[in-house]
Amino acid sequence: MSIKPLDRLLFAQGQCCFFCDQPLAREVASVEHLLAKSHAGTNELDNCVACCKALNQVFGDMTLKAKMQVVLRQAGDFRCPQQSVESVSPRAEAPTLSVVSPVLLDQAITDLRKRGDARPRTLKSLRSALSARFAKELDGTSVRPLVDHLRALGVVVVSDDGTLSYGSMQQSA
Repeated sequence: MSIKPLDRLLFAQGQCCFFCDQPLAREVASVEHLLAKSHAGTNELDNCVACCKALNQVFGDMTLKAKMQVVLRQAGDFRCPQQSVESVSPRAEAPTLSVVSPVLLDQAITDLRKRGDARPRTLKSLRSALSARFAKELDGTSVRPLVDHLRALGVVVVSDDGTLSYGSMQQSA
């Protein structure tokens, strides 16, 4: 009987996420390649860690440097997307974020990536686009928690004038 890589990683990590060290259920866990396979990373266990599927989606095929930037940009202790995040950014007034479904977060990130240069450029247009795209999934609830999670992950960066950039979604050379 062969042990699957994800099970081996979860065991080695004490059933906790590599990035935030919080308990990680197998059903929301995935194997993250520290050095992405697209950047010559391997499937060897010393290049792999267990983290939540939502964070794996955020990281995509980023370089190790870009992944570390996402982790280091967080205000305070790093929290994975499936957890409640305590602050949005160092400049924010530390709002508490509602829990957002990792599946919804994954879908939002995938949708923004697919848009490429056609991604919303203002906070208002981002909220409008997400509200339209996820109307059924949000069931009349605010799109704000979703936007706040995207900001907390560094996927969406809001400047002081309300314009957006997509720092962690840009692929490093």
